Amino acid sequence: SGQGKMADAKKKSSTSVTLEMVKDLLQVQENSFNSHLKLLMNDFNSRLDAITREMHEMKVSLEYSQKDIDEIKGKTRDIDALNEMFSKLRKQIEELENKLDYLENQNRRNNIRISGIKEDRGESWDITEKKVKDMFQDKLGLDSNSIVIERAHRTGKPRNGKPKQIVAKLLSYKDKEKVIKSSKKLKGTGIFIKEDFSARVLQRRSEQYEELKKAREEGKIAYFNVDRLVIKDHYAARRPSSSPPAFL
Repeated sequence: SGQGKMADAKKKSSTSVTLEMVKDLLQVQENSFNSHLKLLMNDFNSRLDAITREMHEMKVSLEYSQKDIDEIKGKTRDIDALNEMFSKLRKQIEELENKLDYLENQNRRNNIRISGIKEDRGESWDITEKKVKDMFQDKLGLDSNSIVIERAHRTGKPRNGKPKQIVAKLLSYKDKEKVIKSSKKLKGTGIFIKEDFSARVLQRRSEQYEELKKAREEGKIAYFNVDRLVIKDHYAARRPSSSPPAFL
């Protein structure tokens, strides 16, 4: 009938409108999604570019850092080489100083230093030598004519009104040892005799003097062998050995 046909037409028209609306809605959603996706991709690409730039900058920085490290390593090797060279030089200088000190002490081997002998104004070497010989004869009881003095002279400056020391070089080392061993007879006279050493040896002795003094206060035997401090107990000293110099 006519009414049925009209109903079918309306139904078809309603369905067509609905499909068109769905298509339009889907198209809008698709456009919105594509736009959002494009924004996300742009942001992602932008961030990726930034990360790539940062990685490149880090790589360049690391390359420069490695270069700096290599330069520092090279300088460190140079410093190590210089330190090694300086160490060898110090060792060589020390060896030379020891040799020079040894030669100086060998040259002073027959010398003695005497303090406490009155000094005359304008005293000549001959007068100084005569005073030393008289002291050998009168104070030590030695035959001064048998002891040859190569030279004797005053040295240093007077201190606290005391006369300058005398340095006497004896011809014979045995005579020098004889004088040193006899020097204990000078106790109470104000005259002192000691061996003549280099400034280096005297400095080493000075550094150990307090230890020597302490050992003697404890009743031990203590004396210097050149620049080496020797300390012995009395029971050890009774064994056969060379007696320590009395003047030290």
